[in-house]
Amino acid sequence: PMILFSAKSLISLKCRTLRVPRCPSIILLSLQSLDLAYVDIDEHMIHHLIRSCPLKKLWLYGCTGINNLSIPNCSNLELLGVHATIPPYAGSIQVEPSSIQHFSYCGYRLSFNNFDPWWPLNFILASKRNLSVLQFSFVRITDNVVDKLVYELPSIKIMSITDCKMLKTISI
Repeated sequence: PMILFSAKSLISLKCRTLRVPRCPSIILLSLQSLDLAYVDIDEHMIHHLIRSCPLKKLWLYGCTGINNLSIPNCSNLELLGVHATIPPYAGSIQVEPSSIQHFSYCGYRLSFNNFDPWWPLNFILASKRNLSVLQFSFVRITDNVVDKLVYELPSIKIMSITDCKMLKTISI
């Protein structure tokens, strides 16, 4: 079809358990908030949505089809939440927009034993000057990374780090 999905006045959309095909025919000219849970969507469609919608909030929870997530600088995105979406031991996240104020990341919990329940996060926050909320859960993050983030985040107001088992001592 020429247009798969179009809505001129839709400002918020929550989708759960569906597949978004790869096609540039989703037109959501007013969409500001997009919450995707258990959605099969690839990086190409995420880029298309970010570039074609005035998104301020994007939540990805348990989505499949995304191996590496790169948020371009052309975005007005203020809040990005990525929970159990990037595949274990394979993916990365790169966030470039200076508009990002809130970044939340929760990795996979692969098992309930003590052997290897958390996976490493390869992430790049290119612009940190407006970031005021940073949240990590189930991530292999070290004390040095946290120390560096605290030093590099002049606007940070809220930092939440939970179930990150590699942390030993944090100096704030």
